Amino acid sequence: TIVDEIISLAPDLVVNDILNTTSNYIKQLQKNAIKILNFEDMGSGAACADLVVNELYDEPRIPGKNILWGHKYFFLREEFNGAKVHRFADRVESLLITFGGTDHNDFTSMALKTILGFCRQQGVRIFIVTGPGYSHKDRLRNYIAASGSLNIEYTHSTGVMSSIMEKAQIAITSN
Repeated sequence: TIVDEIISLAPDLVVNDILNTTSNYIKQLQKNAIKILNFEDMGSGAACADLVVNELYDEPRIPGKNILWGHKYFFLREEFNGAKVHRFADRVESLLITFGGTDHNDFTSMALKTILGFCRQQGVRIFIVTGPGYSHKDRLRNYIAASGSLNIEYTHSTGVMSSIMEKAQIAITSN
């Protein structure tokens, strides 16, 4: 099992990016003197973990003294330390659409379809980034190709988000 694999590595700390950990999973790791840090965890394991950071919700959704809530707590990848800062401009020339690693509801396509005509009229370049779990990739690529717009740049599963964000002045996104 994955728990056995983790235990065999003998880590001091396990960081979970799992929306719903189980208390059984967390307790098995802790029995082996492993500290647990979870983020965005709303499962039964959240109450057992050593620390949980849930930045998406400002108000507690589940009980636990080990849970930090709200926008004050977040993780920022190191790549953003040297990213170029944007200055406000009178005219928007570029826009980013990105909805995380999976985007199960395909908000990416909905946003693109909603703004494409306006962006085309205004000459706004569109950058789209989808994550590794995005399952609508082929349909999105087909839509982009059929739109005939040369002002759309699509990137799937990038490792360097900051370089794409540097190109865009405004974003349509969610965390």
